[in-house]
Amino acid sequence: MGPQDPKDVTRETARDLSGLVGELAALMADATHWLTDPEYAVLRHRLEAAHAAAEAALVEAYWTMERSGGGIDSAGNTLPQWIEEFLHDPDRKDVLSKLRHTGAQERWVFVPVVLGGAPWSVESYLTGELEYLPSTEPKLPPPVTGIWVTSTYGKRGVRWDSAGWRLFRIGEDST
Repeated sequence: MGPQDPKDVTRETARDLSGLVGELAALMADATHWLTDPEYAVLRHRLEAAHAAAEAALVEAYWTMERSGGGIDSAGNTLPQWIEEFLHDPDRKDVLSKLRHTGAQERWVFVPVVLGGAPWSVESYLTGELEYLPSTEPKLPPPVTGIWVTSTYGKRGVRWDSAGWRLFRIGEDST
């Protein structure tokens, strides 16, 4: 295996750190809920410290990434077009093939967007307040019937299916 592009390494590191931060947050929540006795205080404190250190490393990884920047899309206007391009990309043909062979009536795709993994307009929307839903529907390739999209650096996302656009929270019932 030859040398990797530094931007790819940074993106992979940020993605891995983002997953670690999420896992540590879940462990902290479990520890706070289940380990309430005083003898577990040190363990809870160590989990909090590990979470804070991982978050700090994640912020540093994001700050060192080369970014294109640009205007903030708080209305999600660029999201439908990006979803279309993303799903029609030849790199997604395996996903579409698997969905064609499921036999399921509903065929949804979940897209976790890492920082640096989408245009800034899409990232700015997904990492923002999500006050508004996109005003247009995406043109999904067959056999996709719905899509769920979220930033790996957030707790909310948006989904689209035949009922239209809706918000969802990660870890909660989305109906």
